[in-house]
Amino acid sequence: MYRMNSCFKVSVICMTLLLSACDFGATVEDTPQNRAELVERYFELVSLDQMLNESVSEVASGLPAEQRLDFIEFMTKELRFDLLEIAAKQSFAKHMTVQELSVFIEFMEKPEGKSAMEKMKFYMADITPVLQGEIIRAIEKHQSHGQNK
Repeated sequence: MYRMNSCFKVSVICMTLLLSACDFGATVEDTPQNRAELVERYFELVSLDQMLNESVSEVASGLPAEQRLDFIEFMTKELRFDLLEIAAKQSFAKHMTVQELSVFIEFMEKPEGKSAMEKMKFYMADITPVLQGEIIRAIEKHQSHGQNK
């Protein structure tokens, strides 16, 4: 479930950035090579590793004090951040256009963009327990309906 949460976090961040209103600037042909280059440029501005580590720490802050360090240690040890970054880059290049990637980059180059991204860890810390609770509730409901048949 924790790996799914990390993927969810990356998806939420991507969706949040799509909502920013920025100028597209010069038009660049939408090719796989140009997308890949822009994805690399974006990830130079946005450290997925740092973002995930901060998200783990923020989520841990919502746990009982005696569980926090174990949770952080477990997540830091078990999450394969390199795999998540590769998957994030591949997904960006697959689903985003050159213009959309350019918007992400332009957004992150602005002070407001950097500030907003720094606050995403707090957003994720707030929403992750709600998402987890809903997933657990839905699974339990599904399982109880299956047992009642």
